[in-house]
Amino acid sequence: PRYFDENEKLCLLDENGKISFTEQIRGNYIVRRSGDLYSIYSLSNDQLVDYCLLSVSFVTDTLAIIENIEGKCGFYCDDQCYYIENCIRINHLLNDIYTFKDKSNQLAIGNHLGPISEYLYNNISIIDSSHFKASKEYNNHYWWSEKSNNYYIINALGEVLSAEFSYIGTFQNGIAEATYNGRKGIINSQ
Repeated sequence: PRYFDENEKLCLLDENGKISFTEQIRGNYIVRRSGDLYSIYSLSNDQLVDYCLLSVSFVTDTLAIIENIEGKCGFYCDDQCYYIENCIRINHLLNDIYTFKDKSNQLAIGNHLGPISEYLYNNISIIDSSHFKASKEYNNHYWWSEKSNNYYIINALGEVLSAEFSYIGTFQNGIAEATYNGRKGIINSQ
């Protein structure tokens, strides 16, 4: 059996009703899934670009985040797959800004060309289109078995724009609660 819908151009089901094959057109590419593997076929070059991918997530019609069967992560762009060394996960934040996770579970920030900052953070979240909240984990000097975090405001280049805070809350309308040297207050994203 098969069916068509707006997202999947072709979808085949096995005898148990599970999806066994999908084909989706994205820009000048066809992304096919067969079993657990994905492939990318270029319509402009009329050729198969890669066929051993565990995941394909298009960010735009010409750029996708990919992971291959060896666990390497990278991007598909300009009919080529390229992988980021030591990267095990890529997440799209916004526009052309991504987080990259290394094998020690540390994050860096960068663009589709790869990480720009060093792998220093255990969390990075969006404040606005040019500011991000990043945290670094450290051993609590009172209880060595406990972990604590320091928080910073960084830009898309990974440059630290703020002092070190022991707490930064969720930003709403450009402001957030924060704790600096034991003093509580309000900060803005600028």
